[in-house]
Amino acid sequence: MMKKKPKLKELAPPEGAKGRKPADRWTLALVKEGFTPVSNFFLAHYHDLKPEITHGEAMLIIQLMSFKWDADMPYPSYKTLAKRMLLKDAQARSLARGLERKRYLHRHVRINMPNLFDLKPLFGALEKLRSERIAEETAAGKKGAVR
Repeated sequence: MMKKKPKLKELAPPEGAKGRKPADRWTLALVKEGFTPVSNFFLAHYHDLKPEITHGEAMLIIQLMSFKWDADMPYPSYKTLAKRMLLKDAQARSLARGLERKRYLHRHVRINMPNLFDLKPLFGALEKLRSERIAEETAAGKKGAVR
């Protein structure tokens, strides 16, 4: 059975959407603890990448994004990541190694400091996939218009 691909316009908020503030989406009490913006395209398509990203790897990426406040690379410790994901440090490290093998992550190892996690390879792969999806949808639209 083939997965139905969401159309790109389905990923965007509806025009004039109210409640754009995180506290409107969650609650004020929960947002006081902070919030993490995550790309809808990532959420809808991480499993479409080749090689595929697993659910555990996707959650590690979301955890890393919670430490990424700007263009700089996040640098949480494996101990922190593991604790948040209810894993052992070695399991968190293994998820990061898997993403690195798949070329979605580059770890900059630092002595006596947490690694820097470079997510630019993932962002590049997602942008490439998005461009491919736009081309597919454009082609499908043109095919549908031709009779």
